[in-house]
Amino acid sequence: MLLKDINPFVRQAIIATLTHNAKNDVFTPLQTPDCRLFYIIAGNGKMIIEDKAYPLKPGCAILFQSGIKYIWQVEDQKGVTYISINFDYTMHFSHLTASYHPIHAEFFSDNSI
Repeated sequence: MLLKDINPFVRQAIIATLTHNAKNDVFTPLQTPDCRLFYIIAGNGKMIIEDKAYPLKPGCAILFQSGIKYIWQVEDQKGVTYISINFDYTMHFSHLTASYHPIHAEFFSDNSI
């Protein structure tokens, strides 16, 4: 793909807070068919991406391709508040409008993308 061919299709844009009280699967290894852009608004923690830890703090942005394995870690009870943009780089899959919830890494395959 050439840079001139990029025409992102945003499937979902949300503001969320992730705390230790989360009753979902976000603290396990995850992968997603969409590209992800996270912007940290408040709180501290780490994101483990492909087995490397990256600190999370206000003003931090993380961008990664589809299929990348990641794990959230939050440091305190207040959690991490972030903006999440889920997208693909082209309009080729714009007919798929429902947002993708991340998949447990153990169940993710190339067919998920």
